[in-house]
Amino acid sequence: MRPELNPGLRWGYVTTNVAALAEGPSQPKPNPDPPAPEEAVLVLNTAWQRDLDWGTFLFMTMVTGSRRGEMCALHWADINLDRLELVVKHSNDGRRIKDTKTHQRRKQAIDVITRSVLAATEPAPGSAARLSAVNSPATPSFSSGKPTAPPG
Repeated sequence: MRPELNPGLRWGYVTTNVAALAEGPSQPKPNPDPPAPEEAVLVLNTAWQRDLDWGTFLFMTMVTGSRRGEMCALHWADINLDRLELVVKHSNDGRRIKDTKTHQRRKQAIDVITRSVLAATEPAPGSAARLSAVNSPATPSFSSGKPTAPPG
C-alpha cells in the first residue's frame, strides 16, 4: 500500500503515509537440515557414478559451503591448485554474472584432497573452461531455483 499512498502524500491530500509506519510480519528463522555424513557420501558417490563433473560440482559445493550462484560462476582461473586456494568473485543468478551477495571477493583455502579431486577434472592448460558450465547437460541446472541432477 505504501506506493499507492505516496502520491497522496506528495500532492498534500494526507500528511503521513501510514503504510510506511507499518511493520511487516517477522520472518521465521532459517532451520537448515544438512545431510548426515553417511547421506552426503551416498549423494557424492551416486553423483560421481553418473557424471564426473556433476560429482565434482557437488563435492566443491559441500567442501566450500559456497552459495549455488557462486559455484555456478566459478572458473578454473579462480582456482590455484599450487597455493591451495580458490577465489570467489562473482555469482550467477541464472540470467547474468553479478557480484556476490555480500559484494566482496573472498579467498577460500582448499585441502590436498580437494586439490586431487579438482586435478582429476581440470581441463587442458590454456582452456578458459568454467568449473561448472551451467548450460551443459552434464552439469546442474538451477532454472527452477533448486539443483537438479543431470540427465543420464
